[in-house]
Amino acid sequence: ADDVARALKDPVYDTEPWNSISTEGFRNRIEGWGIHRVRNVGNHNRVHQWVGGPMAGAASPEDPVFWLHHSFIDLLWDRWRKAHPKAAYLPGRKPASPGRDRDYVFGLDDPMPPWNVTPRKLLDHSKIYRYA
Repeated sequence: ADDVARALKDPVYDTEPWNSISTEGFRNRIEGWGIHRVRNVGNHNRVHQWVGGPMAGAASPEDPVFWLHHSFIDLLWDRWRKAHPKAAYLPGRKPASPGRDRDYVFGLDDPMPPWNVTPRKLLDHSKIYRYA
């Protein structure tokens, strides 16, 4: 509960270098990268580790728990957006400098594989569903 509260209070979505070593920002506080150095797990990742089985790897969508868990992570995103309505999705643009993580960092208008949808199109889910 304390980790979730800290993440929801963070007014910044993400920080450079936009990957797992960032130590600030809502995204990394929820993911657990960089924030929790012990086994690199946090609010999101800890559940995958704890459930184990298919949830611990790339087959996680095969486990029904995955969908419950990610619904909760989405709820946290919704609460964070409401708490920080002027906060921007970061990074606004794909990093210009080449690096090993560059292919995994998407700016606001960069299409993401495999569906080629941009982060901008995914920011507001309220036209499709809402939380009570």
